[in-house]
Amino acid sequence: MARERPDIVFLMETKNQNIVIQKIQRRLKFPNSFVVSPVGLAGGLVVFWNAQMQLSIERHNAHFIDLLCTAHPRSSPMRITCIHAPSVYLQRQQLWQELRQISSYNNLPWICIGDFNEIMYHWEKVGKKFADSYRMQSFRSFIDSCSLMDVHSKGCAFTWVNNRAGDNEVKERLDRLLCTIEWRISYPAAEVFALPAIASDHSPLLLLTDGPKQKRYKSFIFEAFWVQHQQSRQVIAEAWDSSHLQFASLDRKLQSLSTVLARWSKSTFSHGRDRINLLQQELQCIMNRSNINYGQKTEGRNTISMAARRAILGDEIAH
Repeated sequence: MARERPDIVFLMETKNQNIVIQKIQRRLKFPNSFVVSPVGLAGGLVVFWNAQMQLSIERHNAHFIDLLCTAHPRSSPMRITCIHAPSVYLQRQQLWQELRQISSYNNLPWICIGDFNEIMYHWEKVGKKFADSYRMQSFRSFIDSCSLMDVHSKGCAFTWVNNRAGDNEVKERLDRLLCTIEWRISYPAAEVFALPAIASDHSPLLLLTDGPKQKRYKSFIFEAFWVQHQQSRQVIAEAWDSSHLQFASLDRKLQSLSTVLARWSKSTFSHGRDRINLLQQELQCIMNRSNINYGQKTEGRNTISMAARRAILGDEIAH
């Protein structure tokens, strides 16, 4: 998330009350949020968005948040419906009907994104039994009735795994983005990525409306893991006490210190991002393979997930 810096984040199955969500919001540095509280320890939805976005919440319930994005410096207005479909078939039918109602009066480019708890075709599932044809047909019928289309995602072929052994293992493409033709025309360069799942049984989806990002100026951010490196205190002390800054103002000293720290970080942790990318690619390959046993797959997934998390936090690099 730190690398992509998304404008909007949608979280499902939060299972926590508002006080926990507020802590997450502060940690991710989003000024705006909308929360659908869980029922007991089940469910829960939240949308975070940054200051550039102008969003208005139109409708919501336990399974979706429907919002309008009416202003953004780089894009046209659109409707976004964030989905977490129920696991019960009849309840999903009710959700499809609610989305049909939205479709009937919508006049903006529209996307539906999230966990639909359903697949469109047999090949979107690997497991011990085939999906029921009537369920897939019902899902496709809903998509057609709303004039939506499936946007192919790059990355992980399956976005959910049940983490069970042997013949009981099931993998499915439950998470996706659906859009109207108007949205696709408005955002022809948009791409969707199903990223490797870390500490979850679902792959996060990343939508880039403008395609690959252009290189841009990066503002200085003090990384928490720097202080774990044995050289950090010395680097800071030498930069702060430098003789040419003896009579400099506080702003000038802070500016100089940030430059020194940025250069030191680049040279000291130069392979950190490459390491994270490599680990994520290895995890994606493991999740897409079906010719290794459950023990090997689980061990490989856990090992790589832990290593990726350590690398993200800087622990592996710093030590």
